[in-house]
Amino acid sequence: MADKPKRPYHRREPAVSLPSISPPERLLLPLTSKSKRFKGPISGPNGRQPLLFRISTFANHNCGQGLLANQAISAGSQIWEEKPIWTGPTAVLGMKPSKELEESLETSFKGVTKEEMKILREMGNNQEFVAVDEGFLDTPWLGLVKTNAIPLTHNTTSPHHNTLGIFLSYLSKLNHACKPNTLQTYDSSRDLLLLYAITDIAEDEELTISYIPDLRLSNPYLKKYFGFTCWCNNWCRYPESKGKKKAQERAVLVDRLWTKIHEDVVGDEKIELGTTMMLGRCLWGLLVDEGMDTDFRIARLFLDCMRLMGYVKDLVRFEDFALLAHKAYLSCTGPSAPEVERIKTEISVLSEKTLSDDQWKKYLKEKYTVLDGRFTEDPSDEVMDELFHRELWAEKYAKGGLEAEIDKLMGLDAGSVKEVVKVEVSDEEVRSEASNEEVMEEENLDEEVVEEENSDEEVRSETSDEEMVDESE
Repeated sequence: MADKPKRPYHRREPAVSLPSISPPERLLLPLTSKSKRFKGPISGPNGRQPLLFRISTFANHNCGQGLLANQAISAGSQIWEEKPIWTGPTAVLGMKPSKELEESLETSFKGVTKEEMKILREMGNNQEFVAVDEGFLDTPWLGLVKTNAIPLTHNTTSPHHNTLGIFLSYLSKLNHACKPNTLQTYDSSRDLLLLYAITDIAEDEELTISYIPDLRLSNPYLKKYFGFTCWCNNWCRYPESKGKKKAQERAVLVDRLWTKIHEDVVGDEKIELGTTMMLGRCLWGLLVDEGMDTDFRIARLFLDCMRLMGYVKDLVRFEDFALLAHKAYLSCTGPSAPEVERIKTEISVLSEKTLSDDQWKKYLKEKYTVLDGRFTEDPSDEVMDELFHRELWAEKYAKGGLEAEIDKLMGLDAGSVKEVVKVEVSDEEVRSEASNEEVMEEENLDEEVVEEENSDEEVRSETSDEEMVDESE
């Protein structure tokens, strides 16, 4: 039987220019309280379906309480939505405790009602007693924020990416994981934080988010802003073994590949398209292998590739990447995400007309049917090889070009990347825990990294933090 011909990617000149998607200006919100917003727990995101989770107690990070799934939750499902009672800049967490900071934070909670304040005071509070010139300073307000505030979003292209929120019902109880199973996104039009499952979640599994911008790996960031070193059950909690080292290297590789590709797309320097697409194909494979195929990183990978195809006027691949990005963003951030609307705008430009809501739904249905059919007919790896422009990098790949590029990103010796990309760890290694001495060694190492890498940044940060407190007062 003759091989079935695959759909060619024909190059066509676009009828109109394709604008790039520029991230909005960064905004740093002032310290604010949201009075009369709390209505208490409801049954589910829309008030009708049963609650998908419950509050429980955990030992990780000394976090106290957390959220456990009441039932199996499918990836892409909206789990919960909640209004913040208070919002403020993330920089507050990095400030040195002071009387002025405490007064500023206390003022920011003035709009909270008596009922809401009663609930706030019953929430966890890891306050500190700090030595100052006139004795010891009690820090109840900073302790309240440090213990209960979570980021409104991880997405650094959002105007709210440097903003924290405190939530009275449930969301403030979400704990951090370097490989989270849920994702939070802020809908500013409704002043709601939405929580979506980005992996399939089993019954009784803890719901986790990432506290770090862009889901990056940074224990120094966690230590500086949230006061703990991550010891989650994913990449962090391997024993000191070859398995742990390789798992951590894979985690770092995902982080660096994702950052490298995004910088290639939004940066000003010229790039080698074949190399960038080859690294993109590698990143897609790693994310799928790690069970993160509905992760925010895979959504942005598709969006970045869409932009690249727009730059080179490859409209067929542009459209396919746009559809994949749209579907991924819907799964992990919901329809209110700004990227979803931007993709619609880009496709409208491509079609040279403004699509009504009905036309948009019809377009998506038709295109998704075609795209899904291709993945059904051919293995995903083959479809992705074609989509990621394999002909541009096939020769380089055959000569070890991928290993060389990743070795440069990882700072490894030539050829060692094969062990990083293709590592298998037994379940026993994953489940076994390191000793308390190893935990202390990791925390000490993280503190040294913070001191060495961020000393200059802290000096600058202290100055800007003081200015911000003055402004908020």
